[in-house]
Amino acid sequence: MTRSQRSIFGAPAPWMAQSVCALLVAACGGAAGTTDASNSGGDVTASYAAAFASGAQSGTLTLTSHTSGQAGGTMATVGGVTAALSGTYSASTGSFTVNGGGYAFTGFTSASSASGSFTGPGGGAGAFSGLAQPTGATATTYCGSWEDGIEFGWMNVVVSGTSVSSVAGGPYVGTVGLMGTLTAATFDASSSGGAGTVTIHGTIVAGDSISGVIVDPSGSGSFGASKAACTAAASSGSTTPTTLSGEWATAQGAGTTITVALLQVGTRLSGAGVITVQPGIPASVGGGPPWTGDGYSITSGSVSGTNVTFASTLVGKNVRQAGGFYYGTLSFSGTASSGTTMTGTLTYTPTFTDSQVFTQQTATVTLTRQ
Repeated sequence: MTRSQRSIFGAPAPWMAQSVCALLVAACGGAAGTTDASNSGGDVTASYAAAFASGAQSGTLTLTSHTSGQAGGTMATVGGVTAALSGTYSASTGSFTVNGGGYAFTGFTSASSASGSFTGPGGGAGAFSGLAQPTGATATTYCGSWEDGIEFGWMNVVVSGTSVSSVAGGPYVGTVGLMGTLTAATFDASSSGGAGTVTIHGTIVAGDSISGVIVDPSGSGSFGASKAACTAAASSGSTTPTTLSGEWATAQGAGTTITVALLQVGTRLSGAGVITVQPGIPASVGGGPPWTGDGYSITSGSVSGTNVTFASTLVGKNVRQAGGFYYGTLSFSGTASSGTTMTGTLTYTPTFTDSQVFTQQTATVTLTRQ
């Protein structure tokens, strides 16, 4: 497996801004959405529940637009950074800009949705998408991650009534917005435009979490998300990360490098990532092509004080002649320091084949919050 700075979701940022707008907001403008006269200023307002993602971060967003020309809201990253937002709104075009905590969100609203782009501290950029909220209605937002065996990233989904809005992004693939519908506990959503279509098919489990399949131009994979991963961050009231949730990566150029989108809920860890190794590390018994890396999905993980552990299944699977599949494994055990670095032991065994057996490898690695 090799990696380059490319976008399986389509072209880079300029296409992204256009596609999210075209997908979620008819004509990229128009009158504001569902009305709510509850604000103390007496203005008629529209409220939206949304989610955002970029290569390095993800989170939730609430927006309120006012006919007086004001806009406001709140945002929270999955890492626990929160901020109040304020700015301006145009009732004639549906456009708005809100700022707060080093973040700036710019986009459009319609009667049913809101979408656009954002920038964060340090210049990071991504996209957001969401749904209008009728008076008295409550949207449910799920925060999580996805992987397709080659790439990985964030997957956030907003559900309101029978409408579904989603945003997915990753460090190597750009960001994309999706729109779809919910039938009973099953939903489907898709993007439009760019170099290819991204679709997701998922199921809501007991109202608390979702899981499903993602299909993108590189192939297919899986995603998972939960309400708890969103609400834990939104209630933190912090201007700095309070959990390990976020993108972590080792320095590029080393013999073994890993990146991971971590989600922490209480003491539990979940997420997905990619490992890349130099050809010949590890060696194989039986010859054949070298193993250079794979995607992985965390199956269990925990945080206890500064101690961090997680175990994963390598996504690349090989068919066994006797039936079933071979899977590889990857685990990490180490300590976190100041919420910005993690150092520990990485242990992994690549996926076997009927003709190749790879030796287990260990490496000492340091991951830095991106």
